[in-house]
Amino acid sequence: MKIALAKKAIAERGFTIVEILTVLGIIASLTAVIIVSSSSARANSRDKAREVDLGQIQLAIRLYREQNGTSPSSGTICASVATCGSGNTINGAVQTFIGTIEDPLHDGTNYFYSYDGTNVCAEQLERTPGVQYCVTAP
Repeated sequence: MKIALAKKAIAERGFTIVEILTVLGIIASLTAVIIVSSSSARANSRDKAREVDLGQIQLAIRLYREQNGTSPSSGTICASVATCGSGNTINGAVQTFIGTIEDPLHDGTNYFYSYDGTNVCAEQLERTPGVQYCVTAP
């Protein structure tokens, strides 16, 4: 009788395989939701950083205009590892007044901002692929 009671007590202490699999399924589902949410939150924060960079470029254009009496020529503002070539006064103005702009993704690719004499545009934001985000230069 003692042996039967001991086996019954041991069997009642553990979890069944169904309970363990249910808990693992719930944990896996929650993990997937968290990973997807954090991925889009990171993309949003990188886009916000690019929008802040646009404001800094606006400031650099304003400072360039105040110092030189004219706006810089239109062109490309390079971020990250990009090179724009010589004679690009907008890129020089940005580097002179606010330093080098780096793309927040830091993946080694080239990221550009463009200036057409009126608007400063981010070439592409992650939230809206294929759509430029532009602000009017001062």
